[in-house]
Amino acid sequence: MVDSCARSTGRVAPIHGGGPMQSTRAIRLFHSLVLGLLALGSWALAGCASTHPSNDRLESMNRPVFDANQAIDEDAFAPVAHGWMHIVPEPVRDSISNCYWNLTFPDRFVSSVGEGALRKAGAELARFLINSTLGIAGFLDPATVAGIAKYDEDIGKMLAKWGVPPGPYIVIPILGPSTPRDLAGGVVDLALNPLTWTGFPGMGAGVIFAINGRAQEDQEIETSRRAALDYYVFVRDAYFERRTRNVRTDYVTRDLDGDSSDPYRIDEGAPTALAPPR
Repeated sequence: MVDSCARSTGRVAPIHGGGPMQSTRAIRLFHSLVLGLLALGSWALAGCASTHPSNDRLESMNRPVFDANQAIDEDAFAPVAHGWMHIVPEPVRDSISNCYWNLTFPDRFVSSVGEGALRKAGAELARFLINSTLGIAGFLDPATVAGIAKYDEDIGKMLAKWGVPPGPYIVIPILGPSTPRDLAGGVVDLALNPLTWTGFPGMGAGVIFAINGRAQEDQEIETSRRAALDYYVFVRDAYFERRTRNVRTDYVTRDLDGDSSDPYRIDEGAPTALAPPR
């Protein structure tokens, strides 16, 4: 499974600087994102009435996609990730995770502002400025050493705070678990990701971050595959639990090398009753 850098839904045309042509592209992109958000939001509203305990009324379609994703992961992503782990030391992999977290600052900042959480937005800005300078482009994390709070925000969480229901559980080809609300949020997340703005160079960097993210999750993925009686159900329930907890809490609860977007891990002390995120 790909890091829910991994919430990407496509490639957005790069926007470089000023000029009427670029402004027109930016306006069209914004309009497209708004229309897509409204459409997917309507789908979410239509699906929120599901009575399935895990809101998985699309299971008959989700399972084949899930199985295809697992085959792709086992045949392609996992071998590449294993090779990456052999040639890249763990401290370097952790630094790359730190860098990606720092790079995606706009997503968390905009989400915090959209929630009206100005304190969180201020913390995000402070972390970005400190880690981008003293932390050498984010490869180090002196902001955490300084005691600045670390939040895990995204547009999907912002929409949840606005009262948008998640809708039915869906499995996206390649990208994995999601809901219409998180998929809509992912489109905006993609537009806010600086890698989107850089065109082809950003694609190359994105591949490195994706490989590194898969490598960082490898142990949890392999352990859960071996332990789960039904891996599809395990991933689905872990996804709902993670998103519910993410919406209801503010602080990141584990280090970046454990990637807070990991849909496979269930923390100790997790509640036994699972419910779709509100």
